[in-house]
Amino acid sequence: MEAHERFAAVTSHWEAVVEEMHDVAERYRADGYRTVEIHPGDVAVVGPDEEGRTGFDVVAPDDEFDRLESLTETYGFTSYEVFRGDADAMVFPLVALEAASDDVAVFVPLYYERSELGTLRDVVENRDVLRSTVRPLAGDRSVTFAHSDPAPFFPGEDAPATA
Repeated sequence: MEAHERFAAVTSHWEAVVEEMHDVAERYRADGYRTVEIHPGDVAVVGPDEEGRTGFDVVAPDDEFDRLESLTETYGFTSYEVFRGDADAMVFPLVALEAASDDVAVFVPLYYERSELGTLRDVVENRDVLRSTVRPLAGDRSVTFAHSDPAPFFPGEDAPATA
């Protein structure tokens, strides 16, 4: 997919994905969780042959990354839930990362082209886990989350539907 086609495919659904993130975060807050919502400026799929980051590479605004980094220094995020919306050429996973014993949750919306499914499956096959790495634009720091059950990230597999 050309860059302008990818941009159009993402933006045509992105507002609904972000709204879904806000709605899910509100449900968590109603259950007593403190929440942080990440609003990515970019999301890329990084293959298994590339150095360092593999899986999802997420660029977050500096202030949101700072809050995320502070939380991960204090809390262990031991579980997650994936809400997923599928469009023609795109997949939109929304990851709710939970520090359940501490009632803290972080929400990270993602997106990828269906043509990148093979790359993501290769990552899982080579690493036995799918990762989401969140970083600020400068890329000088990062926080990585491991997703031991990657099935909910893939279309046609077990995940609640979203927008």
